[in-house]
Amino acid sequence: MPRMPGRWRWIASGVILFAATSGGPLAAQGGAPLIPLFCQGISIDGGENSMILSAPFSYPQGAPAVEGMVRDVAPAKEFAAEVKRRFGKELLDSTCYTRPTVEELQDFATMTAQSNQSSWRLETIDWMPRGGRAIAATGTEQPAAQTPSDNGKQERLRAAAAEERAAREAAERAEAARIAEEQRAATENRRALNAEQAERAAAQLRQIEAEQRAAADRQRAYEAQQRTYSSEMERYRAAVQAAADAKRKWEADVAACQAGDYSRCASQP
Repeated sequence: MPRMPGRWRWIASGVILFAATSGGPLAAQGGAPLIPLFCQGISIDGGENSMILSAPFSYPQGAPAVEGMVRDVAPAKEFAAEVKRRFGKELLDSTCYTRPTVEELQDFATMTAQSNQSSWRLETIDWMPRGGRAIAATGTEQPAAQTPSDNGKQERLRAAAAEERAAREAAERAEAARIAEEQRAATENRRALNAEQAERAAAQLRQIEAEQRAAADRQRAYEAQQRTYSSEMERYRAAVQAAADAKRKWEADVAACQAGDYSRCASQP
């Protein structure tokens, strides 16, 4: 992975989070101003819940962001395609975020990862979309001399801004966690429903097979009875024929005896 300038933070899973340079928003470069971004997405694959994040980069600003979410969908689409190419994973959702400064973006990314690392397997990729640029370290201007009262005012303003930012980011983290949990629960419900439907189908198939076996047994029993009946009928017809033949012979012997052929007369007891 190329070495990125600035400060890197690590989280427990070993995922490298985002570099931050000091100072305010990135300067415009040949057109639209460049704003700091990172993209993230979630994937549920084979029961493994993954959250994939990009390293930070600068990107030409299009439409203004809404509550920190970039409305330009091109980076998010390219990010999802890159995750698919690298890991073979389909992202259920991919979003890119920005903040006024790189440092604020890094803080938000760090807190997002920390709030989700217990429920999701975190992964990061060093990537940027077409038109993106690596965040480069730049010199910072020295502030003008300030009076003690100016310093105190600036401290209060910074504290108020930090408090407001912390509250906003906490709400955003809670919302991101809620959405992630809803998606995880929906996926688990779909998996449970699919398993239930598969079990019902398997039970129906077993019942059909059992009924087919029973029908085959009945057919074999019927065919055996038919063979027995046919055999008995053959014996009966043979016995009837033998009796008829014996009667005709007796009648012929009686007629011959009466006509004088005493050799055919029945012997006297």
